[in-house]
Amino acid sequence: GHLYVHIVPHTHDDVGWLKTVDEYLSGSNQASQHAEVNLVLSTVIPELIKNPSRKFTYVEMKFFTMWYKTQPEETKAQVKQLIQEGRFEFVNGGWSMHDEANTHYEDMINNMMVGHEFLMKEFGVKPRMGWHVDPFGHSSANARLFADMGFDAWMFARLDYQDKEQRLQDKSMNFIWRPFSKHFGDEKEIFTGIMRDHYCWIQGFWYDERFDGDDPFVDNEDLETFNAVYKTQLLINYIHEMADTYRGNHMFMPFGCDFTFAN
Repeated sequence: GHLYVHIVPHTHDDVGWLKTVDEYLSGSNQASQHAEVNLVLSTVIPELIKNPSRKFTYVEMKFFTMWYKTQPEETKAQVKQLIQEGRFEFVNGGWSMHDEANTHYEDMINNMMVGHEFLMKEFGVKPRMGWHVDPFGHSSANARLFADMGFDAWMFARLDYQDKEQRLQDKSMNFIWRPFSKHFGDEKEIFTGIMRDHYCWIQGFWYDERFDGDDPFVDNEDLETFNAVYKTQLLINYIHEMADTYRGNHMFMPFGCDFTFAN
C-alpha cells in the first residue's frame, strides 16, 4: 500500500536558554550560542513567497510577536496571506513551550492563553496541534489541558528510553491519552504522537549554516557534487524503517532543529 509522509519544516526557538530572549532575537552574544530568531522569520517569509509549494511551521509566540510588531505593513500583509493559504502555520502557539514537570497548572494555562489571544486577535487563527518537542517529560495535567484547549492532537519528542524501546516494539508511538481516566473516563482525551528520532532532521539532512553538518541537497546534474539521487534514497530508506515502527500508513517527519532556517 501507499505510505504518506508529512515532512514538517520547523524551528525550535527556546524562549531563553543559553542567552536572554533579546540576545536570541537579535543574534547578540554569539559566543554563547550561534542563534538569531530575527533572521529565521525575516528569511523564511520571503522564501515562502518565492515558491508556493513551500510551507513552514512556527511555535513560540514571544519571539513571533517581538518580530512581527517591528515589521512594515507590507510584510504583515504577506504573513496574513501565507497564514490564509496554510503555508505559514502556527502549532502550539503558547508564549513559550512551557515545562510540564515543575509548572503550576495556572501558569500553563496563562502561557497558552496569552499566545492564543494574540493569534486570534491578529489573524483569527486557533492552533490545532500541541507541540512539546523539548520539555523533559510529560504530565497528565498537560494532556488534560491540551484536550480542554481543543487541540486535535499533540506531538512530543522526549520520553524515557525504556518506555520508548517498549513503544517501538509494540508500535504504540501513537496513542490516545486519556488523562485522569479514573475521574473522567474517556471524556478528556487527546491523540498523542511521539517522534521516532527526536525533533531534528534525520541523519544525512543536517544542512544548516548553524551546524558543521551534512552536505546540502544538490540537484544540479552538471556539478560533480550532484547527490539528489543518493539523498532521495536515504530519505526513502528512512521512511521504510519508520513504517516498521508505526501503525497505519500516515507518518510524520520533523525537519529542522534549534534556531534553524536562519539563512
